[in-house]
Amino acid sequence: MITRNKIIQAADNAGWNCTIEKRKNDKWYHGGYYIAFNTDTHYGQDVWYDYDVKTLEEVIEAVKESYDSYDVDEEVYIWLDETGHPKNGAPSSISALLQDMEEKEELLEKLNDELQKLE
Repeated sequence: MITRNKIIQAADNAGWNCTIEKRKNDKWYHGGYYIAFNTDTHYGQDVWYDYDVKTLEEVIEAVKESYDSYDVDEEVYIWLDETGHPKNGAPSSISALLQDMEEKEELLEKLNDELQKLE
């Protein structure tokens, strides 16, 4: 059985912080959980992934989908301006930006790997 503590421990093992909130069953939410994971890259990028899931088990598949769909090239492109230079507080060179996005992918992979061990 997947528990809150197991998810939090798996996140901690991967170097991530984790917050889990039980949702009320009211007009806005139909029960379930809000789960947020966050960490930082060496370049200072604040990385967040958050999920609304019905069961704790669903977050494992949700993180796997995030990891499987992560595209380093697309992430780098998002942080470039129309002239091809990094923008909005991104690392000042394209090579540093690429390293930052590759690190983000590695961090997400570690989180995914630790959560997969819970199944």
